[in-house]
Order: sequence, then structure tokens, then C-alpha cells
Amino acid sequence: MRLFYVAATRAQDALIICGNRDLNKDSWTALALRHMIDTGEISESLEADNIIFADNLQPELNSSFKLKDIKDVKDKNLYEPLELPDKNYNKFLSLRELSATSFALYEWCPFAWRMRYSQGINLKYSAARAFNADEPENLERIEHIITSPAGTGGAEIGSLAHWLLAKLNFNFNFEEITRDKLPYYLRSVWDDENSRGEVLNILNKFKNSQACLMLKDAGQKFKNNFAREADFKIKFNNIILSGSMDLVWNDNGNWHVLDYKTTLKSHAPDELYKSQLEFYALVLRELAVLNNNSFNSVQAGIIYLRDEDNKNEFKAWPVTGWDNLRKRVLSAAHNAAANNFEANLNNCAVCPWRGDCVNFNK
Repeated sequence: MRLFYVAATRAQDALIICGNRDLNKDSWTALALRHMIDTGEISESLEADNIIFADNLQPELNSSFKLKDIKDVKDKNLYEPLELPDKNYNKFLSLRELSATSFALYEWCPFAWRMRYSQGINLKYSAARAFNADEPENLERIEHIITSPAGTGGAEIGSLAHWLLAKLNFNFNFEEITRDKLPYYLRSVWDDENSRGEVLNILNKFKNSQACLMLKDAGQKFKNNFAREADFKIKFNNIILSGSMDLVWNDNGNWHVLDYKTTLKSHAPDELYKSQLEFYALVLRELAVLNNNSFNSVQAGIIYLRDEDNKNEFKAWPVTGWDNLRKRVLSAAHNAAANNFEANLNNCAVCPWRGDCVNFNK
């Protein structure tokens, strides 16, 4: 009971309880539900706005995208494990799973990865922290970020924008969106008038951009091989690679993978984003080869949803150097498991999390 009390009272955003909903059972789940019924927080039929049961969270699959394996973990390995340059490398010492976000953060700064994934610190992205206030030319840029709504950070705003882009199919009919259709973790963002207004403003500007018209055309042209929010989980050597691609399509073996960003382009940590997209590109290549799909190339790209000039610029580049990329992924998984968390001081001056870092604030 004490363990349950500690877990339940430490939740900040949501409390997830695994168990059976049978109120007659002697379980933590039943205990919590009976208490909430007694206090009037939920009805006896277990209905409430602030509670969602897992069996009601059925994912909306991309019916137009036919990469049937993208949800599956593969048992087959494409290659034998690589011998990495590190003489102390042990192929059995590795993270069990590595996501695109985790890989990108480790390459950006192993110490930041330690704070986020080992210590569980909720790192707050702040674009204002990415510039050295001691440099006069940056003072105006920092002031613009702090005072302008378009410059405020906020993972919640980015999450809502991503969700709407995945569901609206480029028609931007916002009248289709009601609060009850949103995932529970986005409802508070939608309820906040300023946050909702900022997201809708961002997307209304984006729908008239060249980047949006290009994506709409690609969606129509490659509709049988085009997906939004494409989740994946595949086996890669002795680890599992996982993540979700905002947009991906296949043009006769020429793959395209794009990521939306709500960060202002002029303030974006480019190398961090580049690592994330290269991770996606490697996954697409592995899937194509494993499943005998045609593969010629991968074009990775970033679409900045908000810019000072409102151009929603589309930045793309071809991904190459597959052997080196595979080594980078395996090295990150190994080094993170081996507690190699030396700070990358080269990124401190432009790191959006430097305000949380003891290395920068020494």
C-alpha cells in the first residue's frame, strides 16, 4: 500500500495504472477506482473526462500505407554485428531499444542524454538558451524569442500541431476537430485559448505555403505508398530501433522522409535534427532490404512550421554513408549502456537545454 501511495502521489501529468477494472477484485486498480467513486470523481459506470482506459485507445492506422512490417519487430538480422573502432566494444553490452529521439540526443550530447534518460529529468526546450547573452549580436534575437508568441517553446504546442497535421489530410478543416477527438494528453493544450490559437495560426499560415502544396501533391501522387505518423519498431543487430516518422513515401525505390518542427528555423539545433532524420533513413533502408522492396535512395527533410518570414521553408538532403551510419547507431546504443556520458562542450553555446546543465553552469 505504501508503494502504491508513493507512486500515485508523485504523478505530475498523468497516472497510468495497469490492472483489471473489476471492482470486486483485491487490486490496486480496484482500490483506486472505488476511492474515486466514493469521492464522486467518477461515476459507478466508471465514466469521467479525466480517465481513459487502455482498451478504448485503439490506434488509427494509416490505411493508405502498406508497409505491413512497420509495426513488427523483425527476428532476422540483415548483417552480422559490426566490430566498432573501440577496442573495448562488447556486442552484448547495449541498450535493448534505441529510439530516433534518444539516438539524436546522445549524439548531440551524451550528458544531456544521461539527464533525460538515466536521471529522468524533464528537460525543457528553450530557444532563448541557445544563444550566448554575453554576445551583443544575440541580445536582440533573445529578446525577440522571449517577447514573441512565435518564439515561445513548448513541446505541448508541437505535439498538438503534429497530431492535427496527421489527422487533417492537408484539408485543414478545423471544424472537424472537437475536444473529445483529441488524445487525453492534448486536451489541456486545446483548452488553453492562447495555445490553441497559436497552433491554429501556425497551421493556417502553413496551408498556403509551397511546402504544404508540395506535400499535398505527393500525397495524391503516391497515395498507396504515403503515410503520416508512421510508427516503426524493427530489430537491428542486437537492438530494437523505434520511433515515428511524420511523413514518409516511396517513389519507385526513392524514399522520402520528412519531419515537422515548430522551432524557429534560425534558432534550430540543426545537428540534433539531422541525426534524427538520418536514423529514420537507416530504418527505411533496413526495412526495404529486409522485405525485398525496391531501394535506390533516401531524401530526408525538415519543414519548419513557423519562421520569422512565414515561408515554412523546406530543407532536404540525400542521406548516404550507410556503413558509417550503422556504426553510429550501434556506438550510441553501446556507449549509453556503458555509461559513457561525457558532455559535448562544443554544443553548449547553442544548446536549448543548457540552463538545466551543471556543465554549463559551473
